[in-house]
Amino acid sequence: MDGTNPNGGMYNHDQQGAGQGQPQHPQQQQMQHMTQQHQLQQMLAQTQQRQQELAHPQQPPQMQQPPQTMQAQQIQPTPMQAQQIQPTPMKPQQAPPQMQQQQQQQTQGDPQLQRLPIRAYLDQTVVPILLDGMAELVKERPAKPIEFLASYLLQHDPQRVPKAGGR
Repeated sequence: MDGTNPNGGMYNHDQQGAGQGQPQHPQQQQMQHMTQQHQLQQMLAQTQQRQQELAHPQQPPQMQQPPQTMQAQQIQPTPMQAQQIQPTPMKPQQAPPQMQQQQQQQTQGDPQLQRLPIRAYLDQTVVPILLDGMAELVKERPAKPIEFLASYLLQHDPQRVPKAGGR
């Protein structure tokens, strides 16, 4: 194209659309910008909601959202996406009663830990022991690495009370 529009005039290159060869009016640009901004706000609200759900899965979703994110409820993840996002809860019948009690105490435990962001919580509670366990795993390279790591984590858990007469 030679820079002329179909009406015989010259295009002002400042007003041309992004590589489309058609002029964009300021109103169109503003509407497009507002639409993009709204989409970004919705995505941000969804991300914050998911982080809250992961940090506090026992709270109902309505209580987790700040008032300005109520518009984000219009776009909900599909059930399949929701299953992928949320951790699968362990069935009570799979855990022995003692472990259920311990899990209950841990979730009701330290309120300071409850307020931490996810990354800080994991860094303070799980990551140090997990890194040590992974180092041992690499050294020994057992045939059943998951069982080895699980056993290591349980044996080195600072919150676990050792059983009398046990390991």
